[in-house]
Amino acid sequence: MRYITLGLVLLLGGALAPAYAQYAEPNISFFYPLATRRPVTERELEGQMVHSKGPEGRETAALLALEWPVLPRVQLEVEIPFTVLDPDAGKVVAGFGDIELQAKLQVFKSVQYRALVAFGLEMKLPAGSRARRLGGEHAIEPFLTAGIALGPFDLIGEVAYEWILNGDDRPREQELTARLAVGYPVSQK
Repeated sequence: MRYITLGLVLLLGGALAPAYAQYAEPNISFFYPLATRRPVTERELEGQMVHSKGPEGRETAALLALEWPVLPRVQLEVEIPFTVLDPDAGKVVAGFGDIELQAKLQVFKSVQYRALVAFGLEMKLPAGSRARRLGGEHAIEPFLTAGIALGPFDLIGEVAYEWILNGDDRPREQELTARLAVGYPVSQK
């Protein structure tokens, strides 16, 4: 009896898998904005290098980020920064900064209108040294990001609210951020 039940389960599972694959939703993609998060789930390894010079000295920051979809509409991201501070007066300081963890969930997807809405939560963990000015901040930031195609234009918007939980200068500091990016294809694919 066990073998018959196991055989029926395997037969039913094998029959359902191809039927599910037939109805996979098409992928919606948007351009890569500089200032906002994208509402899509993607598999990506990203590296950034930023160098700035100001009245206090030079700062070079390198960032490595890994984005990985764990389910079709759920994505996890890890960002690890490395910073080099070269002040005009004093010693050069280098080290890792605060690690950022992000989870994003697509809550709405319309293939017909090429629209996506995603909700997420970003957490900054104090891995950097606050005494060496390399971070040391603990923060939580829920965000909502959305994108829609309007003719040839792509609009991507984001609203985020950040709570800094361990600020010494200003305890319980909060910040509301709203951003909008518009993209237009210069050439066809």
